[in-house]
Amino acid sequence: YSPAGFFAVGNELPPVGNAPIIYYQDDAWLGVNEDHLKIWLVNVDWKDPLNSTIEESQNIGPAEGVTPFHSVFDGGSFTNLSQPGNAPDVDALQGAIMYPTAYRQFPTHNSVVFNFVVDVDPSAVEHAGIRWYELRQDAGGGTWSVYQEGTYAPDNSDRWCGSIGIDANGNIGLGFTVINDSPETPIYPSLRYTGRYAGDPLGIMTLQEESIVEGTTPDPSNRYGDYSHMTIDPVDQETFWFIGEYFKPGSRLNRVGVFKIAPTYVNDVGVVAVVSPKNGALGSQENITVTIRNFGSAPQSNFPVTFSIDGGNQITEIFTGTIPSTQQAE
Repeated sequence: YSPAGFFAVGNELPPVGNAPIIYYQDDAWLGVNEDHLKIWLVNVDWKDPLNSTIEESQNIGPAEGVTPFHSVFDGGSFTNLSQPGNAPDVDALQGAIMYPTAYRQFPTHNSVVFNFVVDVDPSAVEHAGIRWYELRQDAGGGTWSVYQEGTYAPDNSDRWCGSIGIDANGNIGLGFTVINDSPETPIYPSLRYTGRYAGDPLGIMTLQEESIVEGTTPDPSNRYGDYSHMTIDPVDQETFWFIGEYFKPGSRLNRVGVFKIAPTYVNDVGVVAVVSPKNGALGSQENITVTIRNFGSAPQSNFPVTFSIDGGNQITEIFTGTIPSTQQAE
């Protein structure tokens, strides 16, 4: 439906020729036997356009690491995702790889990241999530392979209209729109982001979801967004800039959110999650496990960790191991 050309980011431009065009096909579509990604190569002769070529290069399917997906909402209509109240259902933007398809060169490989909307549970009420990929090829070129993929749908809210980017360190940032028509916890079209460090477990957006702006009214139309945009700051090659659409009474608005995943400080360590116990009353001698992230640029060893659970007493213990930059430990 909507092929996307690779969009070069960073200071190193890709080699001339064989510009990749990528799209996906779903076995829910007529004439398609399996879910897959497809790459075509384009060579344009600007002096003599008749010498230009376009040819299929790769079909990347389940055998090559693509987990099956379902990308069809309401039979392909333009009214799909429920908003709070009596507002129209909004377009899930199905069938399209979202902009940009960000390509970056690294010393050992080339990467491209992209995303599109999928129905997380086709057998139930439609639930939009974001399927995202990082494909890689050798630094000298050649075929592309799935390095990692994931589907971001951490709860029952709908997430779509994503835009994804990769910084100079290989960290990935993902911005998107979220809605929820629950009468108890309604969410009007709102902009949020998540991300992951290059060394995190593959296929997982590990950073806690953060809000850029929360909408206060629904979209008055089924037409939503069409595009959002994530770009990397050209100066530091680390700061993510994301823009998307939201609504206030009588206004259709855009908001730019700015965030950075790469370390800003040398020393920056924090508790990011309680691993166990997950629930229940805590005894006086309870064993508690927490996850610690080193957000700084220097390794950290032998430092105090202080936390409290549910407003209880503060606990301080010494972490005696070593956590490399951007890594985490329990």
